[in-house]
Amino acid sequence: QDREIPRVILDCCGQEAKYDPFYVNLGKQLCELNRQFKTTFQYAFWDTINQVKLLTWFFYTPVFSRKIWQAEDLPERRLVNLARFLGSLICSFHVSLSVFKIVDIAALRSKGVLLIATCLMSIFSSRVPEDTFRSVLDRVAATSDHRVVRDTLTLFLQKYLPEIPEGLDEDERKVMHKRRKAMIRVFEDMSVLDMAS
Repeated sequence: QDREIPRVILDCCGQEAKYDPFYVNLGKQLCELNRQFKTTFQYAFWDTINQVKLLTWFFYTPVFSRKIWQAEDLPERRLVNLARFLGSLICSFHVSLSVFKIVDIAALRSKGVLLIATCLMSIFSSRVPEDTFRSVLDRVAATSDHRVVRDTLTLFLQKYLPEIPEGLDEDERKVMHKRRKAMIRVFEDMSVLDMAS
């Protein structure tokens, strides 16, 4: 039954007409109570990614073998809510950027672009201090799949998020632009270290 709790939380979050941070705060508390919830949330997001047809291969896990939503039933509002939820979990170290290791950029569809772009924008605009933001990026290097994650997100930023969109508060946009550049720079440094090793 515990394995169903994150799925229910994400389902409720996705149904809200507007993003409600209550759900992610509840999710964070669960993750702090039991580390297993971190893994379960990651599986839940992999299931969501699968349903917006981003996978390079079919991911199956008995925890989430039952479909939560069909791809055509995923309206933009739900995707935006889930993306912001994921961004907040990433910035609080409950899920890592390696959640995107299963994404195939070449096969992205519009809903997949929306999900990833919204998540990254949420991370860039997060109110976490700069050293925390840097730690979020540095965590990628510690994973066994860091090359895949690095290359996937670098390509996504170049292709789908080359600039921070207009229409945002100017100060917020500057912070987001700075963090986008920082992410690319960290990933470039990882590439240099990989070549040197």
